[in-house]
Amino acid sequence: MELAQIGAERTKNVLILMSDTGGGHRASAEAIRDAFRIEFGDEYRVGLPRVCERFGWPLNDMERSYKFMVKHVQLWKVAFHSTSPRWVHNLYLAAIAAFHAKKMEAGLKKYKPDIIIGVHPLMQHIPLWVLKWQNLQKRVIFETVITDLGTCHPTWCEVSKRASADGLEPSRIRVFGLPIRPSFCRAVLVKDELRKELEMDPQLPAVLLMGGGEGMMGIDSLFLF
Repeated sequence: MELAQIGAERTKNVLILMSDTGGGHRASAEAIRDAFRIEFGDEYRVGLPRVCERFGWPLNDMERSYKFMVKHVQLWKVAFHSTSPRWVHNLYLAAIAAFHAKKMEAGLKKYKPDIIIGVHPLMQHIPLWVLKWQNLQKRVIFETVITDLGTCHPTWCEVSKRASADGLEPSRIRVFGLPIRPSFCRAVLVKDELRKELEMDPQLPAVLLMGGGEGMMGIDSLFLF
């Protein structure tokens, strides 16, 4: 279903589901929100509620748990790989969905979304199951935006080829870059002028090191002084 098919007789509601587990999910969500404002103006009302905080454990504890695990890499590794098999995460997420279905249902009734966009792996299965239980799958557009550039956890349905291998129809997959804030794609910058403004040596290459929103991976150890 395309956006134009929703109808233009009223302002449409867009619900972006995310969690502050790292900075990337929020950054992508805010970039999508800003793009909606630029492209569609008042035609769409976009909300970014902190959904996880409204639920009980373990969803309401995700941010704290994430910050703890990324500082203890082996624990993160165990959690990542132990929940990767489909039967494991399907069972785990089904249990969470059943336990928190009423609160998720109440949230959907409150926001009355025409479109739901999930930018976090745990914000896919649960709302989709609730939509199915409410018989709203055909009335509410559900989109997934994958914000991981590399190896994804299978709860993402993974990236293009792996999604196809898992049975997702090719017509339902679109490959783009990460969502970026409009200010980045609209800015016209001259590299030489920017280097001068930032007091960078014009003869040396610039290298950007990134380690996630929580500063994981010990980036500082890569610097050579």
